[in-house]
Amino acid sequence: MKQNEHGIPVVNREELNKLLTKIASNAVNKGIVLMGIPGTGKTTIIKKFLNDIKDAKIKQIKDTNKDSTEYRIQLKIDLLRPEYSLKSTNDLVTHYMETGKVPTSKNIDDLGTEPIANHYGTTLDVIPFIIQNMYSNNKDFGYYTTNLSYNELVERYGKRIVERLQEKCYILHLEDTNFRNIKGIKEINQELK
Repeated sequence: MKQNEHGIPVVNREELNKLLTKIASNAVNKGIVLMGIPGTGKTTIIKKFLNDIKDAKIKQIKDTNKDSTEYRIQLKIDLLRPEYSLKSTNDLVTHYMETGKVPTSKNIDDLGTEPIANHYGTTLDVIPFIIQNMYSNNKDFGYYTTNLSYNELVERYGKRIVERLQEKCYILHLEDTNFRNIKGIKEINQELK
């Protein structure tokens, strides 16, 4: 597996899926920061990975509890657990701006795209605050996506926050094609004829 100039492994989709399978099967207590250009499937891959983890957990509960009331309650609780969902940075910032409470989320999509939050004159850079809080309280880190490069992450959040991410997560660079079908003006005009 090749590495970039910062020692970050560069993977394609196939290599990434193998790594995620290995991480899930070994119950590794490290998160993942998945970086790469827009449209490579980072968010889709992490959402599928989180759903696979949730499905495995639900199957485990079902196999051990069968059809008891306790099983149904546990299943409902597990389906709602936030560790199985991926929250966008903008949703987390909006939550703070509306409530004044710092949200918690261990799985965050689009690091670096969020604005600084303002709640009645109190400003907060929500995402580094969440990361620092998780680190200080020794909580498990989750799964993160970003279109930013390593240098851009450091510029946006500071070296200290990025070092905490490096300590608690595998940082991987997904190098693949942009799979979004972005149409140019000629294609749009052709479709509209």
